[in-house]
Amino acid sequence: MTPEFAERLADESCWRQQGVWGRQRPRCARLDEVLHCRNCEVFALAARRRFSDRASTGILAVGSDELEARRRGDAAVLPCLVAGHWLGFPLAVVASVEPLPAVHSLPRLGTTAIQGLTALQGALVLVISLAALLGLEAGATILPKHEKFYCTRCLQLELAGRRVAFAVERVLDPQRYYRRKLVPVSEMSAEYPELWQGVLEDEQGRHILVCDPGRLSRRLQEVLA
Repeated sequence: MTPEFAERLADESCWRQQGVWGRQRPRCARLDEVLHCRNCEVFALAARRRFSDRASTGILAVGSDELEARRRGDAAVLPCLVAGHWLGFPLAVVASVEPLPAVHSLPRLGTTAIQGLTALQGALVLVISLAALLGLEAGATILPKHEKFYCTRCLQLELAGRRVAFAVERVLDPQRYYRRKLVPVSEMSAEYPELWQGVLEDEQGRHILVCDPGRLSRRLQEVLA
């Protein structure tokens, strides 16, 4: 599929016509290969466009300008809930957050960290258990009813040139913070404290473990080796 043809299909919202959300017949021939519109490059292109348009108008911006953003912190993370723990992943390594597709288990792996394979944007991607990978003990987190969150999302991170998917329980809006205000991870329930830059306490009193992407990547390579 040429980029020009993909652009035209995205303009026409083909997924609402010949795709899984449409009623036109015949169905799109690409469905035989990608199975669902969310795995198609045209749908991904339209999503990137929408994100870019909303960001350019300030809807998704952290602040109205760079100065305002700096007043709120010199770094930003995406907070996710995993096994009752809030984990913060630097925005620089966050590739996407989307609904979690079906995960197909792989037999005889010898590790609980690999949950299986799933199809994302037309490619097979490993799904990793963050709780097993990071040695997190199960905790309990009670969310206020009014709090904005999404259930069972698929978080994709770009780690050392490899895109990996993680199933997370909740995803909040990105949060900015000052690195100097991070608290050491001495008393947190984590088997690998060296994987974290520190603990961030947000305005709602949540304690968020801020991940070190380089060390997380090395830990992942140990599991996949």
